[in-house]
Amino acid sequence: GEAGKPAPAPAPAPPVPLDFEIADGVVVVTITGPNAGGKTAALKTLGLMAAMVRAGLFVPGTGEGVFGADYDGPCVPFFAAILADVGDSQSIVESLSTFTARMTRTAAAMKAAVETPPALVLLDEVGAGTDPLEGAALGAALMRGLAARLAGGGGPNRFCIKLQQIEGEPKK
Repeated sequence: GEAGKPAPAPAPAPPVPLDFEIADGVVVVTITGPNAGGKTAALKTLGLMAAMVRAGLFVPGTGEGVFGADYDGPCVPFFAAILADVGDSQSIVESLSTFTARMTRTAAAMKAAVETPPALVLLDEVGAGTDPLEGAALGAALMRGLAARLAGGGGPNRFCIKLQQIEGEPKK
């Protein structure tokens, strides 16, 4: 074989900042968009930042000086519980399909959020593992049901739900 000068590794793409705000009174946020558009990365970033706050760590980023002129970091609230269903949870041992496992974990997260406020619930691809149209309808129904149930008296819980864009649903 021939030896040659090794080529340098290509430079990684620069990170894309996440600018995300949940207004007071909003309890359900839906993240929609195209495949490979960064929706799951956004959910994971939100969860990681909330976990950093729980651990007493500084959270990276910039903010608007909400704690005074000397503070230039993001404002991330404290959550007593951080609950997430991200990724495939199929279990051959327990004879659970992807859909059944995901719905079981979603129900458990919802129950835990009610029992341990304030909670942050991150749900990735609600309705995955079934027919895409039925899964999207299930996700939209879950989103509407949560918003109606928690409106006005939902306390400090926040639900971030990732869906593919649903026809007729407003982008939020």
